[in-house]
Amino acid sequence: MITAGRSSVYMFAVMAAQFVLASIFVVDFFVDVVGLRTEPTSYSFRELVQIAAWTGLLFGIVLNALLFRIVMQRSARLEQRVRLAAGAFQELIDETFTQWCLTPTERDVAILAIKGFSNTEIAKMLEKSEGTVKAQSTAVFRKAGVSGRVQLISYFMDELLGAPLIASANRELGVQSQII
Repeated sequence: MITAGRSSVYMFAVMAAQFVLASIFVVDFFVDVVGLRTEPTSYSFRELVQIAAWTGLLFGIVLNALLFRIVMQRSARLEQRVRLAAGAFQELIDETFTQWCLTPTERDVAILAIKGFSNTEIAKMLEKSEGTVKAQSTAVFRKAGVSGRVQLISYFMDELLGAPLIASANRELGVQSQII
């Protein structure tokens, strides 16, 4: 099987061969059109060039098909990883919200806050007053042990990255973290 690293070497070799053969055709055509040739090119030479060109084109087609297959397989693997990561993130959020004992409405507010929406935007989306959303946001922050939106988002980023960024930042600042 051709790997991505080796395929670039093969692709370069096929492209170089195709370039050389195309150049021979162009030069031969130019010489014929301008009339620089005093003797006609031998039939066997033209046949050899044509056979070589067809061979180069066929190698190019086969190599492109193989590269296309490699790219499609890599794309499928990456899409699978993204789906797994999205599912894992959703599981993380669900588990964390359960640990924090958030109500369904607080969960909705927290999700929208994590997505970066303002209280005004959240109120419009949930068809609630801005004061209600602010109270629910405050409840989420209290239950989560964070001081606001930025720390809420940072909590989940820390979990995704697998590094206790908030804890290390709080240690540097001398702040006691209450995050579970």
